Amino acid sequence: MDPFKSKNPFGEMGNINHNPLSAEYLDQIKEMMEQYNSVLNEEFWNNIQGISNRGRKKMEGFPIELWESDEELFIQAYIPGVKDTRRIKVSFLSDKKLKIKATQKSEQPTTAKRQLASDFTDSHIERYVKLPYEVETDNYSIHTEAGIVTLIFNKIHRGVKVPFDF
Repeated sequence: MDPFKSKNPFGEMGNINHNPLSAEYLDQIKEMMEQYNSVLNEEFWNNIQGISNRGRKKMEGFPIELWESDEELFIQAYIPGVKDTRRIKVSFLSDKKLKIKATQKSEQPTTAKRQLASDFTDSHIERYVKLPYEVETDNYSIHTEAGIVTLIFNKIHRGVKVPFDF
């Protein structure tokens, strides 16, 4: 029985006079479920709304962007629910690698008296970031605005300066 080529995709299951406990009827249900699962599998559900991970880099923690100027490195991170910079911790693993840890917390509206329900969770999220070059680990700033956390680091310029006064 191929439900995609049949006028009656449920075959004999559409008949009113059937015995739901018969082996034939249960075999038809099993076959129908196998066909359903072969078409509507995990890959189908991942692709149906364009949410497949094929060809995309797996995101760890939260999304970030790296920006630079001549003297500074900027990390912008999208972390909803973090309005206070005290909820963000930066740990340096080296001059070129760091961990950003944030605490997301729901906040009570100023005129609200009590909470009736919540799907929000107070959670900790983190992300390791490999930097393209060394930065000063003891002198940086953090700003938050509309769910975007911006960290600003001073670059460390290493190298030999060659005088040009021959």
